[in-house]
Amino acid sequence: MASIVGTTGAAMILIRPLIRANVSRRHNVHVMVFFIILVANVGGALSPLGDPPLFIGFLNGVDFFWTTRNLWIQTAIVTVLLLAIFIALDLWRFRSEPIERRIEPPQPLRVRGLVNVVLIAAIIGCILLSANWRPGLALDVIGTRLELQNLVRDGLLVVIALLSLWWTRDEHREANGFSWGPIREVAKLFAGIFIVIIPMLAVLDAGPKGFFAWLLSAVTERDGTPHEVAYFWYTGLMSAFPRQCADLPVVLQACRRRRARVDG
Repeated sequence: MASIVGTTGAAMILIRPLIRANVSRRHNVHVMVFFIILVANVGGALSPLGDPPLFIGFLNGVDFFWTTRNLWIQTAIVTVLLLAIFIALDLWRFRSEPIERRIEPPQPLRVRGLVNVVLIAAIIGCILLSANWRPGLALDVIGTRLELQNLVRDGLLVVIALLSLWWTRDEHREANGFSWGPIREVAKLFAGIFIVIIPMLAVLDAGPKGFFAWLLSAVTERDGTPHEVAYFWYTGLMSAFPRQCADLPVVLQACRRRRARVDG
């Protein structure tokens, strides 16, 4: 799901059912930790829709299914290992629970608000449209080039969001604990990332004379070709932390709302 609707989208969809399934357990923090790692990070590796860096590659000519073809084995290995560790830890914590906490009355499994599935498909369609439709028209706004396909995409996304607010019943949002808190936190985080990346790009443009000369030399072979192993580890280490932080507000907000209901 994370590779289809993005890591943040999958986290928002799945976190509350996960909390409901584990709310009666005394030891459930590890469930949220593994959820963040698997859904908010690892799960988005198989398509450009999963993570912004992969989508940027797609916009710059990388084939849409390149990550699917080339990363599915690595993704499967990491996922299986993480799930095995989680199962072992979860069984250990579960067996330490009081017996009365282990037995919960069955709850019916239902999905409401299915109209949003159509809207999610429309969002994916808008993203793919902006990547494949190149009319060659653009506007210049204070030195920033705004491509027509991106403007159309963003306008359609606003319309889809309004349709979701209009078509989704209020009781469904209330049952799902909907609030604007997580998306506000994510917006603040990405605004900070976009602001601080401007001087970082300027430093990188300075090349060997800049502050990051050591980093450029670490990812470049002596003959000037990219050092692929260094690129792999540096990009993984440097991107994992902000990506986790981007999806963490979604999980924390849901946990806080659930804790408030339980305490109340």
